[in-house]
Amino acid sequence: MVTEAGRADDAIRAINHLTIRGDGGIDFPSELDQVIRSLAAMVEKLPQALDQLADIGDGFTDHAGLYDDRGFNPHGTIRAATTELATAISAVGVLAAPLRRAANELSHLGLRDG
Repeated sequence: MVTEAGRADDAIRAINHLTIRGDGGIDFPSELDQVIRSLAAMVEKLPQALDQLADIGDGFTDHAGLYDDRGFNPHGTIRAATTELATAISAVGVLAAPLRRAANELSHLGLRDG
């Protein structure tokens, strides 16, 4: 799973690098629409992934050897992390809708020759 998360990070980094100067190889509004839709689809899937990762974190509280290298209560650390993940899930919900709306707007555009 670490590899897959790394690939997602690499994909976003590649988009950032391709679009920092120039068009990133996007020649038509429909291609921009497709990229935005793909990003929206990714964002829409994040809540499930984050929720499931929070559940995995909760599962570590059953391990007798769980510790926090700062000397804090590790169960409190897990609770803090899952609270932050819940906040992230809410934030993702706010992000997905405008991405979808942007893609819907872009879907009406085209280019004529000339």
